[in-house]
Amino acid sequence: MYKTGIASVSFRGLADLDIINLAKTSGVDGIEWGGDVHVPAGDTAKAKTVRRETESRGLEVLSYGSYYSLGSGASFRDILETARELGAPVIRIWAGNSEKARMTKEQYAECIDEARRISMAASADGVSVAFEYHNNSLTSNACDAVELINDIGRDNIRLYWQTEVTFDTEKNMEALKAVLPYLINIHVFNYSQGKQVLLDEADGADSWSKYMSLIKGDGKNHNFLTEFSKDGLTDSFIHDAAVLKGICRGVYGE
Repeated sequence: MYKTGIASVSFRGLADLDIINLAKTSGVDGIEWGGDVHVPAGDTAKAKTVRRETESRGLEVLSYGSYYSLGSGASFRDILETARELGAPVIRIWAGNSEKARMTKEQYAECIDEARRISMAASADGVSVAFEYHNNSLTSNACDAVELINDIGRDNIRLYWQTEVTFDTEKNMEALKAVLPYLINIHVFNYSQGKQVLLDEADGADSWSKYMSLIKGDGKNHNFLTEFSKDGLTDSFIHDAAVLKGICRGVYGE
């Protein structure tokens, strides 16, 4: 099964009600609410309000896109309490701000210990924690990302995935195959020649059909979250959401 959604960070300048209306207009299933603007960590009253507003429009809170980062010294308790009031089943976090090759063994071990602690705290609430798949972190490549998850060794620690814009489709497929056993959510976008383009431009729809066909094969539930759109326009998002839903129907046959 799959669900489609929008990452609210795509439109940081829009109010939460505008994000909800945009999601409803586009026909996606739900929203990944970002913790930097729309639902700040620790503001549980705002989280309750946003959850109520989201669900009242027939949409789901798919995840909480926090900006908690391993090694930052920030409070995970605030993140977890906010996610609880928001009704988010997944908290997205960052795997530090350095690649593994630039860390000492001691620094890496501290990150592993920290990840285990926050995993246990989230598990008590039935919440999964998932790392952003991103450069300049411990998930800067598929090999390091998989090693990180295995070193932590906790069932509720998972991975996001997104394409590497400098890779071609086949190289992105190789990375996706490696992280697939640990995958929970996918950030969806399309780049060509260093610029963001519509999802069906520059063979984007064909590439995403291939990625999605591979993802479908694991038999698990995943959320495909559109993150940013061409020129930062809401019309671009609506276009991409329609394309994404079409790809999902084609691959999943629903």
